[in-house]
Amino acid sequence: MRWLKKIYDWMGTKVGSVYADWWLAFLFFIESSVLIIPVDPLLILYCLADRRRVYWYAFLTTASSVAGGLFGYMLGAVLWQSVGIVLVKWLITEQTFYEFVARYKIYQHWAVLIAGFMPVPYKAVTISAGFCNLPIIPFLINSTNTRYTNIL
Repeated sequence: MRWLKKIYDWMGTKVGSVYADWWLAFLFFIESSVLIIPVDPLLILYCLADRRRVYWYAFLTTASSVAGGLFGYMLGAVLWQSVGIVLVKWLITEQTFYEFVARYKIYQHWAVLIAGFMPVPYKAVTISAGFCNLPIIPFLINSTNTRYTNIL
């Protein structure tokens, strides 16, 4: 757990940086698509450092998180073409996968809403949404709703 404290300490040094807002946006972007470490504690540091900008930080982190989710979606779509099919054939049958995709498309609203409140599964949802080629507009709407609610 020492490594986690070092990472949070490093993140904390960015609060007073000239590029503080850019760091915050970047970290929320990569957190919602690939980074395993939750960055919400960093948002708390920012809000405590400048309480007048709380709503700006909420907007910035929501927009960055949704953009990161879109990046994860695109990553999943691209990975499907290169490694997705191989992974499916290696892990499960194609028929099982396509049954999963059909159910995922039926319940996509709930999958994105529920996973949007949990940092690690949201990454899996963004990438798998791209794998399964889910409709992008409902994905973005649900991602925005959950990420904004999660931040506030």
